[in-house]
Amino acid sequence: MRENRYVDVLIVGAEAVGPTFANLAGRGTPCRVIDQLAAPTRRSKAHGIRSRTLEALEPNSRPF
Repeated sequence: MRENRYVDVLIVGAEAVGPTFANLAGRGTPCRVIDQLAAPTRRSKAHGIRSRTLEALEPNSRPF
C-alpha cells in the first residue's frame, strides 16, 4: 500500500502534542507527526498544559 505524502497538518516534534494529534485524527484531518527520535523517551518533558490551551482544545475534543 502506498502512503500518502501530503497531509493537512504536519507536527514537528512529538513531545506534548499527543492530545492535539488525537483530536485532529479523530475529526478526520490528515496529519503526521515527525520527530528526531525513533522511539518515545522514558521520561516526559512536558510538565502540564496551560488553561488557555485546554480552552482552545475543548470545542474539538472527543471522548475516548
